[in-house]
Amino acid sequence: MDVSGLDEEAYLASVEAMLTAECMAEAAELLREAETEVVETGYDNWNGGTRLYTVFLSIDPASFGRLGAKRATLEEQITARVKLVYEQDDNNWFSATIRSRIQPRPDWRTAPASVSRRARRNIIDGIKVDNIAWMGTLEDVEFLQRLWDLEAMPSTDSRYKDAAGDIWQHRWNNHRCTYPDVDMFWSAATGYVPASALGGS
Repeated sequence: MDVSGLDEEAYLASVEAMLTAECMAEAAELLREAETEVVETGYDNWNGGTRLYTVFLSIDPASFGRLGAKRATLEEQITARVKLVYEQDDNNWFSATIRSRIQPRPDWRTAPASVSRRARRNIIDGIKVDNIAWMGTLEDVEFLQRLWDLEAMPSTDSRYKDAAGDIWQHRWNNHRCTYPDVDMFWSAATGYVPASALGGS
């Protein structure tokens, strides 16, 4: 098969139709939105000679980063349908690879990091579902002190002069009962909210 003579859009449209019909909506959407390129990436002497092709799916860097572990699953789903469509004519082998699009950003060294509240909420939800200890092996105050000056942050609970004391009381002395892990981390990720504001004591 000479890929240079392929009607690439027709082939990819068939792959997308299969994914959609099999309820693989995320993979189908990614395929529709990606910049595609079919490249010969290898050769094997098996069976008289087999050319190996990769369908590269380039997406914007932020979308690529958000895929995380899902990327491998999406690649498997797309590759399986790519094989059905592209390999029906001869012995060539095809696979699909999702990659980050390379695009210039002149201000990338000075642009401040910005994570939306919705994105932070999604991260927190993931931590909650997977039961991840967000502070790692550190104590809560020790971990958060690396991000903020807790001793300079006030507490709305008059019993404590600063956020460090507030957090220590509700997370350590109270055995984390009045300030659950996810509430604590969400407060830290979105701006400090003292335990008393969440109903702690």
